[in-house]
Amino acid sequence: MAKRIIKFDANLAAAFLLGIGTCLLLLICLSTPITEASQLFRLLATIEGVQREVEFGLWGYCILPIAWEESEVVQGCSGPTLGLEIDSNILKALHADPSLLGILHKQLTWSFVLYPIATALTFLTCVLQLGLYLSKKRPFLIDAKSGRTLTRSFIFGSAAMFTALIASALQIFIVGKAKLCVTSYRTMYDDIFLYWGNLVWLTVVGTIIHFANLILLFAMRLNVAKADHDEHKAERRQYLKRINEISDHDLINPPLPRTLPPPR
Repeated sequence: MAKRIIKFDANLAAAFLLGIGTCLLLLICLSTPITEASQLFRLLATIEGVQREVEFGLWGYCILPIAWEESEVVQGCSGPTLGLEIDSNILKALHADPSLLGILHKQLTWSFVLYPIATALTFLTCVLQLGLYLSKKRPFLIDAKSGRTLTRSFIFGSAAMFTALIASALQIFIVGKAKLCVTSYRTMYDDIFLYWGNLVWLTVVGTIIHFANLILLFAMRLNVAKADHDEHKAERRQYLKRINEISDHDLINPPLPRTLPPPR
C-alpha cells in the first residue's frame, strides 16, 4: 500500500499556535480572584506558628483561611476590580505594618487591562488564519493566495505580540519591585515573604508563541511575494516569446499592403 503523505500547511500551523496563545492569555485574564488556577504572586506570613497566605491576581486577591477565625479579617476572595493595591484587610490578615501598603501602586497595575486586549487581538488573528486555511478547500470571502490578507494577519499578530510583550514587561516590573520592597520590609518588621506566581511563566510562553507565529507569517508572506514575482516573470517571458514569433513570421512572410500603389 502506498503511504499517505501529510502535507504541511502553514496557515493551519499558524492557527494552531494562535489558538494555544489565545488559551494561555485567556487563562491569564481569568486569574485570581476569578479562578485560583493562576496567580500573579503570593504573600506568606507566619502567625503564631501557622502560615497565612494571600494570593494576588490581575484583578484582586484571595485570603486563604486558617485554623481559627479572626473577626477583623474578611477571608476569601475580593471582588474583581481594575487596579491592584494592599488594603487594610490584607494588613490585618498578615499582621503587617502599614508600610507594606507601598509595595503596589494602583495606577501602575491599571496596565493589566492590556491582557484582555492582547487576548482579543490574538483570537482575531487565529480566526483569520483559520479562514485562510479553510478557504483553500472551499473558497469564500477570504482569498488564501492574497498577499494583502497575510499582511493584515501579520499586522494583527504584531499588535497582539507587542501588547502582550508590554503587559508582560510591566507585570515583571511590578512584581519584581514588590518583591524588593517586601525584602526590605522583612529586615525591619515581621517575616513576610513574596513568591512569584505562575502568571510570569504563562506570559513568557505566550510571548514566545506570538514571536514564532510572526516568523511563520513573515515566511508565508515572502513565499507569496516570490510566487507573484515568478508568475509575473513567466507572463513577461510568454509575452516576449509571442512578440518574437510574430516578428519572425513578418520577416519571412511580410504582410501585403492594404492598398495597391497607383500604376505608373
